[in-house]
Parts: sequence; C-alpha cells; structure tokens
Amino acid sequence: MSLNVDFKKCPQAFEECPPDFKPSGGLSFDMLKRDADGKVTHHLSYECQSILALMMGIGMGKITEATVDEFIERCELWQDVVGAAGPGNYPKYQIDDCRDANGYFTIRLFDGSDNGDTSEQPIGTIFEEEHADMLVSDAIDYVRITPDDIRNHIGLSSNVAKEPWATFWKKLRRQVSERLYRQAQKAQKAAEAKVA
Repeated sequence: MSLNVDFKKCPQAFEECPPDFKPSGGLSFDMLKRDADGKVTHHLSYECQSILALMMGIGMGKITEATVDEFIERCELWQDVVGAAGPGNYPKYQIDDCRDANGYFTIRLFDGSDNGDTSEQPIGTIFEEEHADMLVSDAIDYVRITPDDIRNHIGLSSNVAKEPWATFWKKLRRQVSERLYRQAQKAQKAAEAKVA
C-alpha cells in the first residue's frame, strides 16, 4: 500500500531550499514545491521525512492536538528500541553508481546526483558489493526525533491506520528479538573465528 500524506494543515513540513539545492536522487521522499517557472523553492524537511517513516513504524498516521502525546510516547519507545530516526547530517555519503577503473565501488560525498561529488576524491573504495550499503549506512549520523520536532508537525496526517497498543508492543518485542538474534549470530561468528 502506498503512503498518502496530507500536508494542508502542516505547512512547516516544507522548508525553503538553499540556492544550490539538488533533489536527493531517491534516498528520501523527493517532495518538492516549485514556482511558476518550475524552479524548486521548497522541499520536504528531513525531520518531516523521518516523522513519516516513524508513522509507519509506530502505527499512527495523524499528529493532532489530541494525539500528539501518544505519538511522542510511541516515538520515544520506538527510538529507544530501534534507534534514532532523525536525519542528523543525512545525507552525508553515497555509493557512486559507476564503478571505478578497477570495477570497484567508490563512496563519495552526497550531492544529489547519481554519482555523488565527482569533483572531489572518493571517500573510500568498496571491493565487495554486499559491503557497500552497510558501510554507507554506518556513515550516516542519525539523531533522535524530539518531542519538539513532533509538536512542530501537528496537523500532519497520512493513511497509516492507528494500531492498538498491543500491536505496537508486539512490533517492539519483535525488534528486540531480532536484534538479540543478530547479536548472538555475530558473537558466535567471532567465537568461531577465534577457534579457527
């Protein structure tokens, strides 16, 4: 199901673009406002993009005066378990779609293009394709979405259905269980590597 969002009652969801703004190139929600000449004037704020992702995670699709406290409570719990959801310095790096002369992937500073900032030397080289996304994801500096960020987006609504608390707790337990399983797998591989 697609995410449908209503911004009419939340004008602060968009922020004015700097003169050198370039769309994100598919790394986030590319929602833009244009003037009569077609020039991009506003883009969806990174905080709003993060809140939209949180809506799907926490199972609440509306932020109103009546629901803001519950929305904040669920977001705090979700970020305690899953991790910070805010943009921080996002986006910071990206994988160049074109491989270098040796056929390897390069990590470049994000600039909104498919290849990243090619005017600068690459940040690093990735030899194995499966490591590329993991390394770039680790380079992103996420921060928590704060209660003030959420209050600033009162009026934002989407088609995400409100889930009962029992469903939300079940999702949190599953996240904890999956994290513990990954940690156990990692510890087991480390122990096997020491023995070998």
